[in-house]
Amino acid sequence: MRPETEPEWLDVSEVELFVGRQQADKKTIQLCHQVEEAIACALVCSTSPILRDLYVLGVEAMGGAAALRVLVTMEGDEEVAHDLQQTKEALERAKGYFRGEVARSIHRKRVPSLEFTVVPSQTIEAHDE
Repeated sequence: MRPETEPEWLDVSEVELFVGRQQADKKTIQLCHQVEEAIACALVCSTSPILRDLYVLGVEAMGGAAALRVLVTMEGDEEVAHDLQQTKEALERAKGYFRGEVARSIHRKRVPSLEFTVVPSQTIEAHDE
């Protein structure tokens, strides 16, 4: 059975992107929510137009709280959305910025490493129908 927050179209058994929520403890789930909020705010406040066009779909632990996967997608239609490769490169360049924003918001001894996965918006739209 899938958790309510997990997209219906995401088959975790085939694509090993996430650790199931039932395996994560309450603190890890809380951390994921805090990181999601911090990254969402950081994207909105970003000086990069590429990053400002992104929004967070969710954050999941990858084998524990030390590493988190941030699932993002692009806003707008295909004409407005930036090239997928450009988006991945912009996220990679901004990893330090995002970790700093997360560090300021979570108040923990260790800041988790972040891995970004970009989901094209047409993929989400196709599965919503």
